[in-house]
Amino acid sequence: MEVVEKRQNGICILGLLGRLDSNTSPEFEKKIFEVIEDGTKSVIVDFESLDYISSAGLRVLLKATKELKRSDGKIVLCSMKEYIKEVFEIAGFVSLTPRNHAVPRDGCPVARPPRLSERARDGGQARPSLWSRDSNS
Repeated sequence: MEVVEKRQNGICILGLLGRLDSNTSPEFEKKIFEVIEDGTKSVIVDFESLDYISSAGLRVLLKATKELKRSDGKIVLCSMKEYIKEVFEIAGFVSLTPRNHAVPRDGCPVARPPRLSERARDGGQARPSLWSRDSNS
């Protein structure tokens, strides 16, 4: 899994790419708590490129939500695929954290990796994008 961090107007946007499970949740937990400990009060977790979430990933989100609420902060989850939404519904997390359908393109600095259909159009080559770990603009 890859976590891409962007900041805009005091909001931290964490884009998740891949699987959030027992193997990758410690990395995500470390990252989100670094953000919270830095004093960030508003966090958006972008799920558009997340393929899978396990109970370990849900646990990290629950801990982060509770920590942010203690400091009058807020976490918003966005761009969830239907099957990811179902995991949240089954686990009873629907009312726990606000969810948004999508992060507006003009208001979100997180660039997306090329979709498979875009790669196919380009002869299997991924087009250059802004999707990188060290871009914190």
